[in-house]
Amino acid sequence: MIVLQHRFAYSWYFFRVTDEGLNCITSNVGNTLEVLDLGLCHEVTCDAVALIAQRCPRLRQLTLDKCGNTNSETVRTLCLRLQSLTHLHLACLPLLTDAVLDAFSFARSLEEVDLSFCKELTAHGIQMMIHRSKKPLRAVHVTGKGLLDENTAILGVTSQMTPGWILDHDETYRRTEMSSTEYVD
Repeated sequence: MIVLQHRFAYSWYFFRVTDEGLNCITSNVGNTLEVLDLGLCHEVTCDAVALIAQRCPRLRQLTLDKCGNTNSETVRTLCLRLQSLTHLHLACLPLLTDAVLDAFSFARSLEEVDLSFCKELTAHGIQMMIHRSKKPLRAVHVTGKGLLDENTAILGVTSQMTPGWILDHDETYRRTEMSSTEYVD
């Protein structure tokens, strides 16, 4: 079952959405869809998520939290094709590896990415992604990665290697402008 939250946005409240259901949605309203929340949709496969990249060119926000079948290659495809994407939520995806991190530079409009609880991502990989990032990326959430202790050291490196980034108390790297911090609403 899907619930229309507001114009051009879908959120899934029952977690039995399948590839067939996602295919139906993307083929019927994909051209106008701007916000799509597939969080907890465990039955959706990489092939179906790849359809989003083909059929939803106006998509600005995509949530794939806990869609356990989503892998690095699928996220890479999304970043390459969805040039309007500003927010990408990928929390708790066990198949994401450091190989996906360079893909975020392909999404020209991407401002915020959530990588919380993605256990296969490393502190070094995240550090390098932040080091290479260009505007408009302004926040990278890494909560639950167990990086807070490591990040004490990373934060020191960040201030030298990656000027303009801080790691705040909620384990989110945020881009700064000189002495002020841009906070995500």
